Amino acid sequence: MSSLSDLQIRGWIKSNKPIAGKSDGGGLTFTLSRSGIASWVLRYRIAGKAKELTLGRYPDLSLSEARKSAAVKRCEVQQVIDVAAVKQQKLAEAKQKGTVKDLTELWLNNTIRRKHKHPQVTERVFKRDILPALGKKDTTTITTGDVTRLLAKINASGRPTIANDALRYLKSLFDYGEMLGMVERNPAERIRNHHAGGQEKARIRALSQKELSTLFDAMDKAVASPRYSRHLIALH
Repeated sequence: MSSLSDLQIRGWIKSNKPIAGKSDGGGLTFTLSRSGIASWVLRYRIAGKAKELTLGRYPDLSLSEARKSAAVKRCEVQQVIDVAAVKQQKLAEAKQKGTVKDLTELWLNNTIRRKHKHPQVTERVFKRDILPALGKKDTTTITTGDVTRLLAKINASGRPTIANDALRYLKSLFDYGEMLGMVERNPAERIRNHHAGGQEKARIRALSQKELSTLFDAMDKAVASPRYSRHLIALH
């Protein structure tokens, strides 16, 4: 019988105390690592041996989705299929497609292009900055230093915001690669924004006299623009 709730899980994550395992029933178990990674694990026995299969990370894999996934895998176990061994085999096969460019295509197709409204924004950063530097490299050889040097180069070009975006994308990319077995450890995991573009601050810029004149002319010509709008802008 299911016993966990999202409220409990969020509380455990907030407390940031490692959890070896909280059972939801039927072998489905919630774990929380020392580094704060929350995961779903299915614990089962096959041929008398205790086995574990990592189903995915929370909240990427929700509680309800984890229960459905666990139910499917339990049925396979009942057919004497070692689901953990099957996953390892698939991961080994996935390692054959090993460049950062290969991984990027898989990641874009299965996450960004399916879930984001404007995937071209992410794709632009990869095409312009990330792939020229890392695209041909084997995913298993990428180091934290490789990522740090790339971010420093982007930042040095006067684009700190893009450097922070690139860091966020690379963390997600290599997380996905780790799940596929194409990456042993996320090389961007320990990098923080201050290593990339730093803290982003809102920019304040006043319009020039010429820009104000252009704006007022456009407002005067706009039918829907009230006459008092000019005075309100002038006051600010």
